Order: sequence, then structure tokens, then C-alpha cells
Amino acid sequence: MPARLELASLPDESLFELVQKLDMAAFDEFYKRYERRLMAYCLAVLGDVELAEDAYQTIMMKLFAARDRFTGGNLEAWIFTIARNTCLRAKEDRKRLTYIDGIDELPAELTSGLDPSEHRVIHEAIRALPTVYREIIELRYFGEMSYDELAVQLEITLDTVKVRLFRARKKLAEVLRPHFR
Repeated sequence: MPARLELASLPDESLFELVQKLDMAAFDEFYKRYERRLMAYCLAVLGDVELAEDAYQTIMMKLFAARDRFTGGNLEAWIFTIARNTCLRAKEDRKRLTYIDGIDELPAELTSGLDPSEHRVIHEAIRALPTVYREIIELRYFGEMSYDELAVQLEITLDTVKVRLFRARKKLAEVLRPHFR
């Protein structure tokens, strides 16, 4: 079993190979390595800290359970596909529960350094985008995916990624402009 310091220096793919061999120290390192990015993505999609934390735990359990199904390719795209599907399922479940209970959720704080009213405005602006734009903004900025990774994840061409991001940023700027002059 490699030492903790050695695990931290391994690339994601090598670390995941150890996870596939049931190395729990490797899984702990993998868990910590993806926590910030996946939590940010979950928070962006779900808009609630507790739901995001639950989704992150679910994603990591699914990754571990499905570790043998990954046979190569883009590991990060595979992880974010699981994250996307998990968050979409959680979002649908929340809609049903919110409808039943009549609960209005509070918007999540997405960035530091802004006062709470600005957090709300940004969060609501992102959530108000059409799905195609909201999804690409969330994956790019909260999932920290590259253009190439976005193309793979969304199953679109690189040119389409660029066009969608341009249009999404433009739409978001239009919505936010009156709030941040």
C-alpha cells in the first residue's frame, strides 16, 4: 500500500486504478481530491448546501460501487457524468418534495466576498438561464471542466461548446447588468 504522500502525487487515473483494487487509502485520497470541485458543481446545480453534501456523498458511493465499470477513457468526464445524473435526480426528487410540502428553499451562497443579496442575485440568474446555458456554465465554472471535457461530457463539438459558452455568458451578463453597475 503506497504511503499518503505517494498517493497525493499520483495522477487521477493511477489513483483510481488503486481504488479499483480496493485500496481504501487511495479512495480516501481520491475522495479528498475531488471534494471541492464536485461540491461546487453540486451546489451550483442544486442550490442548497445540505443537498449538495448529500449528492456528493451519493456520487462518491456510486463511483466506488461502479469502479469496475470504468475501463479507460476520460476519467473526469465519467465522474462528472455520474455527478450530473446524481444531481439531476436529486433536483427532480426535491421538486416533488417541494411541491408536496410547499417549502420554498433559500438560495445558496455561491461565491465569497459578496454580500448575501448579491449571492442570491447571481444564483437566481444562473438558475434562470435556459437549461442548455445553465448546464454549460455550471460544468465550466463550478465543475472546472475544460472546453474539450465539456465537449465529451455534453456530447457536442468543440465549436458548439464555444458558441454555447459565449451565448451563456452574454445572457448571464444581460441578466446581471442592472444589479452590478
